[in-house]
Amino acid sequence: ISKGNIVYAWAFGDGTFSVKTNPRHLYKLPGDYVVELRGKANGCSNLLSKKANQFVKPKANFTVIGNCAGTDIQFKNLTTIGLGETFGSSWSFGYQEGGNNESQPSHKYLTDGNKTVKYLATSQFGCVDSISKTVTIIPAPIASFTVGQTCNVKPVIFTNTSTEPNGLITSYVWDFGDGLVSTAKNPQHNFPLTGKKTIKLTALANNGCITEDSKSITILPQPIANFETTDACIGEAVVFTNKTKGSGLVIYKWKFGDGDSSQLFSPVKFYKTKFASTYNVTLNAINIGGCSDAITLPVNIKET
Repeated sequence: ISKGNIVYAWAFGDGTFSVKTNPRHLYKLPGDYVVELRGKANGCSNLLSKKANQFVKPKANFTVIGNCAGTDIQFKNLTTIGLGETFGSSWSFGYQEGGNNESQPSHKYLTDGNKTVKYLATSQFGCVDSISKTVTIIPAPIASFTVGQTCNVKPVIFTNTSTEPNGLITSYVWDFGDGLVSTAKNPQHNFPLTGKKTIKLTALANNGCITEDSKSITILPQPIANFETTDACIGEAVVFTNKTKGSGLVIYKWKFGDGDSSQLFSPVKFYKTKFASTYNVTLNAINIGGCSDAITLPVNIKET
């Protein structure tokens, strides 16, 4: 207005009113409200109506299932929101622990101690609520292991590399994927049948915490090294007949006991000696997967 004083009258659409110039109003219930602003001056008035939306605010809450380090801690979302609206989630699992935007996430803590978990719920219209809780993670063994050569003749060696926190007594259970188990810390196990096996190690602590580690291995066929030969006289050739049993590509490594070697299948050897001698000859058979076997037999060189 060019001159005069304006008197304001607000009607907020929920039965409440105000005469302030720029009021603030909190609706008790969410919904769509028609807000009227009437201005009066010099006996004249004007009216303007607009819609005001009081959106639903989520009520953030969650609970935690599990408290052992090295295991998946489940976060159960208990957030509620009215009028059938939806909300998004944002999690922070603690200092340098990362987070995600899943509704019902899980997180694995590798260290024990108190962790501050922060959760933020955001409605589809941008209304937010947050909550923080302290989660106490107790120490637990972290199961892990390595696997030696996986061949079907010699036993496979399993090396337990699990971490054991101070003060905890830990026991172990191995599942070899063939129906057999072991409670040894570093077991050896025979796999007579070739093919894939899933190995699982379970570490159980005396505080109730349990962690697992699993690996898929392939049992390979192992060659059975063998050869035949005969004694010879000085200056005569010694013929080595390879009798190794194996499948696939096999590499042969011969050591003739005099510093000489060969990779032929069935080599012929002349020993350079002037006196009767005995040489220990070793054949090592190695397949493409690294499985190997060796045999050592004596060869007698006689005087002519």
